[in-house]
Amino acid sequence: EASFEPTLEIFDIATGQISFGAPPPTPRISAAVAALGGRLFLVGGVRLAGHAAAQINLNEVYDAASDRWAPGAPMPTPREANAVVVGDFVMIAGGRLHRASVAKVEFFIPAQNSWMTLPELSKPMGAGSAAFLGNHLFLFGSFGAESQVLAYDLRARKSRVIKPDFKPARHTAAVVSGDRIYVVGGNVNPEGDALTDIQVFAHSESK
Repeated sequence: EASFEPTLEIFDIATGQISFGAPPPTPRISAAVAALGGRLFLVGGVRLAGHAAAQINLNEVYDAASDRWAPGAPMPTPREANAVVVGDFVMIAGGRLHRASVAKVEFFIPAQNSWMTLPELSKPMGAGSAAFLGNHLFLFGSFGAESQVLAYDLRARKSRVIKPDFKPARHTAAVVSGDRIYVVGGNVNPEGDALTDIQVFAHSESK
């Protein structure tokens, strides 16, 4: 019988040691995760409901100082997705719900424990990765559209497809360092054969 483990592992970069924190209240996979202000936000994802798996909208918040979890305001749209930190906010765009990609864009405001809905993506994006750089949220790859890349302009609150020569991939990881985005790994087939690529992109406001 399938099960999800409620485990929080903490890696200390300074010492290289791994410890365990208080387990998350709701075991799940494919959740959006963001770290902000000494807290960890675990949002959405997939949990087991009997023998079936279902997307959820739960928002659970871990306080590193107290090693405790507390409930946060639920995300408006249940889904599995990625989260990025934008200033003092957590932004979640796109994702997967009921085996389909979605275009929803929602902002969590920790100081108010509330959500704000922004205009949707111009195209649904799911099973990819996300990174925020230069006032834009970039979404890399989508289920069934692995070469697609979207740039969401937070000032104009509009998105468009861009063509940065992205090698097709989904289920990647994206991180920002300096003025570059590094998109790592992923796969392109149902078997999940892993890619070993690291794709590097520099953002230009003029493009």
